[in-house]
This record gives sequence, C-alpha cells and structure tokens, in this order.
Amino acid sequence: MHKHLEQVGKLLVPVIAYGDAAGLPAENSSAAEIAERFGRIDKLLPPSNRFHYKDKPAGTWSDDTQLSLAVAESLIEAKGFDFQNQAEHLIQAFHQTPLINHQGTQMPLGWGGNTTNSVKRLLDGVPPTESGEPHATTNGVLMKLAPLVFWHYATQTNDQQRYAEIDVLTQLTHNSDEAVLCSRVHADVLMWCFDFSNNGSTSLRRAFVDYVLARVMFHEQALGMQPKLSPALQYLAEVDPITPEFILQNTDGKGFDAVQTLAMTYGVFLVGHNFASRVYTAVNLGGDADSIASVAGTLSLFLDKTARLPDDFHLLQDSALLKDVSVRLHRAATDG
Repeated sequence: MHKHLEQVGKLLVPVIAYGDAAGLPAENSSAAEIAERFGRIDKLLPPSNRFHYKDKPAGTWSDDTQLSLAVAESLIEAKGFDFQNQAEHLIQAFHQTPLINHQGTQMPLGWGGNTTNSVKRLLDGVPPTESGEPHATTNGVLMKLAPLVFWHYATQTNDQQRYAEIDVLTQLTHNSDEAVLCSRVHADVLMWCFDFSNNGSTSLRRAFVDYVLARVMFHEQALGMQPKLSPALQYLAEVDPITPEFILQNTDGKGFDAVQTLAMTYGVFLVGHNFASRVYTAVNLGGDADSIASVAGTLSLFLDKTARLPDDFHLLQDSALLKDVSVRLHRAATDG
C-alpha cells in the first residue's frame, strides 16, 4: 500500500474545500475584472460578489464541497460504491440546501441546473440509472470525483470496475458521453499523479502532458467519440513554460463546460509548483474559479502526497467536519 495514502486521505476533503472557498469570490468574474477589483487574490475572501452568498464570511464553500462530502459519506456508509446509496446521499444534500430564486426557478443554493434536475427526477421515482440530465456536459461530476478516485486507489480497484463506477456516478446527474469521457480521463490523471515519482529522467510537464493526451485518445476511441477533448488539451504541449495568459488564450476562460474545465485545470496544474500556487493561479483566472481551484488543488495533493495548507485554512467553514470525513474515508477505504 502506498506509504503516503494516509496523509493524502486525511487531507482530501479539506483540500477540496479550500480550493472551493478560495475561488468562490472570483466565480463568474473574468481575469481582467479580478485584476481590476483585487489586484491579485492570494487568500480566502468573503464571497461578496455572489448575491446569495454576500453575507457569508471568508472560508465559505459551495456545492463543490457539499457534493464531494455526499460522495465520501456514501462510500463510507456503503463500504464502497453503491449507486443507490450515492443517489440517497445526493437527495439528502438536496434537502439540506436552502432554496433560492434563480431566474424565476427555485434551485438549491449554488447547485447547477443539471444536478438539480436529476435530483428532481429521483424524487419523482426515476431510478438512478435513468436520472441523469440528457446531453449534460457541465463539470458537476469532475468537482466531486476525487473521493471515489481515492477509494479506487486505496482499494486497488481494477480498471474495469473503476470505469464502470465512474460512469454510473457521472450518469447519475450528467448523461452524456462527453461527461463520461471527462470523468474517466480525470480519474486516470488523478491516479497517475498519485503514482508519479520524478526520477529525473523526464520533466513533470512532459510526463504529465504525454500521459493526459494518451488517455484522452484512448477513451475517445473506447467510447467511439469524435475528438473534442484532445484538441482542447493539445495546447498544453505547445509551449514551456505555460503561463496564465496562455491558458486564457487557448480556452474559453470560463471553464463551466467539462472539456474547458479540464483544459483550464491542467494548464493551471502546470503553471503552479505547489498547492497554494495552483489554487490561486486558478482563482485569478476567474470563470468557474471555485471548481477549477478545487480540482487543481486536489491534483496537487495527489502529486505531492501532501499539501501545506495556507495559514488561513482555519477560516474554512465546518473545518472539523471536513477533517472528520476525510479521516473516516481513509479508515473505511483501508479497513482502519
């Protein structure tokens, strides 16, 4: 068993939440707007830019963390992946979330429309195998995938079972080949980061980009898809070093779509050199800043096998809960 498994497991949910909370004040803003308003964000701030979060303190996290917690709690309770149990925890999260009026529709605070509509189907009696929003290609699964990948790594789950469970979790809310493709690729990349050890024979950037592009091609072919993700990620191989400006030039600069989430996140991963630099590179790009910062921070944790959480980590909402769930997830995955 990997010697760093316990350290990664116990930091996992706090790392997810820190990236989420760091990015929430910048979500839906452009990089130029962030620079004009803040100069550069380098610490947790109150999410005062978001109307429904405007009275919340620094350290407030969003649905990214809430739904990651639901995935983790289900894995703990079911002692593994159980799609019915995952659906039940998703419904619980829905009921625990205050409703807001969004463009005339009542929606859970922070939730995307695809996840919301899927839960409503579940509540109407639609089985979890059919509840996912048809053709949904947003990033609502990528942001909550890490607990399942950690479980797969810790339990040494074989690839056939891994992909089957990833597909089911994805299609619970996002029923499209594009969403499945992005989930599979990102799960593979997280696993690769956990296993990567730089022996000096090749650079992290070269090894990472080669692996990412190879796995994208593999899964596009396995799913019988026309290439869409591979062209979006090709820019990663074009220059060294990658800069935040180059990321913005080669993506939509928003990242709400799953393909663009990965394009921006993997660029951020290569720009940064540790947890904090990757998180705040993502934050200052704007767009879906909370999701991208959270996913990039998790990649950093899996690569470095640790994360020096910034000094303002103590500001995180429900920090004791985050740590507790992480500890219990590790224990459940490793039988103690």
